[in-house]
Amino acid sequence: MTTEIQSQVDVPKVIPNFETAYPMEMSVLRLGGVYPRETTEKTVNPYTDELVTEYFGNIGEHCIAVALCSDILTDILGKDNPVKGQIVSRALVHDAGKRFEIMRKEAVKAGKIDDAYSPKSYETIRPILEKAGVASDVIDYMARAGQETGHNSLASFISIRDGHPALITNSLPDMIVHLADDMTFTPIVLAEESAQTAFVTIEERMRLFDFPNRYPSLYREGFGFDGEGKTVIVKDINQAPAELTHVKTYADWQVWVATEICRDLVSRISPQPQVESPSEYIKNLVNARLRQRNESTNQTSNPLTATITIEHGGELPSGSFISRYINFGNTGLTVVPTFFEGRSQAQWEMHFTPEGAENKVAGYEEKYKDVYGYALDHLLRWWENSENFKELLPRPDYLIGTTNQTFYNYNLRLLGPDIWETDRKDAELNRFEIRLHLDRLAQNAEVRRKLEERSKQCEAKRYVMTANHHDSNRINRSDQ
Repeated sequence: MTTEIQSQVDVPKVIPNFETAYPMEMSVLRLGGVYPRETTEKTVNPYTDELVTEYFGNIGEHCIAVALCSDILTDILGKDNPVKGQIVSRALVHDAGKRFEIMRKEAVKAGKIDDAYSPKSYETIRPILEKAGVASDVIDYMARAGQETGHNSLASFISIRDGHPALITNSLPDMIVHLADDMTFTPIVLAEESAQTAFVTIEERMRLFDFPNRYPSLYREGFGFDGEGKTVIVKDINQAPAELTHVKTYADWQVWVATEICRDLVSRISPQPQVESPSEYIKNLVNARLRQRNESTNQTSNPLTATITIEHGGELPSGSFISRYINFGNTGLTVVPTFFEGRSQAQWEMHFTPEGAENKVAGYEEKYKDVYGYALDHLLRWWENSENFKELLPRPDYLIGTTNQTFYNYNLRLLGPDIWETDRKDAELNRFEIRLHLDRLAQNAEVRRKLEERSKQCEAKRYVMTANHHDSNRINRSDQ
């Protein structure tokens, strides 16, 4: 049977939008080693102590596509849904720990551990991240990620009512993220390739991904229900205790749950449509909305529009200072809150494809180094304008940040060690803490000339770098 792919998801094109709206979630993907187009050099499987060379960026592409699908599904039910941010946030990180799951699977094959998929096995990520120095709140976030997806989540969507299975519908975020994951097909690709992701039905995804051969246990193991309606896991449904009812494999339950979620979502659409197949209807509706978004994006007047958004923080009653963020649009430069010399400033994160690679920017092919040079040049011009700084956003001498070896080496060649100063290296963890000295960059005529040349290249192609400055005194009330 052939599966027709209606529309492909251009993941590189939507990454900047998610970087702008969900910087913390995107940083979690990087922490998990699954960020698209990024390779993790000298990664060691913590369960086997063996070197891992596999590329996991397609997992990050899948997460971003699932977030896009979740965003579309939420919009289908009505604009301005109050839980939309929560839904998209959870979708973005649902497979952030997938790399560790895959490494556990390899450890099981090697006889080093006994289990890769149980809820208890997922908790083994915690000491690994603690040893790597990851903050406890981020570890908690990663440990919780994905609890609404995958076969381990299926039983949480089902109850027995009047002797029959019924879908539990009390959590719209859980349902949407679960369905979006089931609908998103992302093939395995090499590091230099972009996965041809598409939105399909769960049955189509199972065929495209060859589930029976890739996940044979899903067609043998499953669960049923005892006399009190409680879930009972069975390792082989052909040997399930006779007293259990509604015994199905995980594969069968996965189709059942996805179909019932589609049926529930259709019932929430106003006016309610009459459909023969809820799964096909939702798939077609999602793909139609995807095409509309693609057409809208392709009609923009400039090939590249990058924005700077600065949201100032405020001062708490205690006198401590709270900062927000600085974001450099779809160039990928993002600044997120941290402390700066006892007051406040920013941490600079870079999200770029490797040097020489072709990267889609707003639908156009462009060498990343030119766009990056343009962004740095614009950043410097913005920094030099004293009008952009106020008491609550003092002009910093440098920005601090963390990057990987590829970008660390590239910037070291471009900027030199005086401007691109290393605070700490950890090549084994592929983590480099740096300082970008804006004051020294402003005084280096040779480096400035390089950046200005790259700006001219972009401006000659009518790329536009705009600046939108937004002041805000919004303070999280829980901090007061």
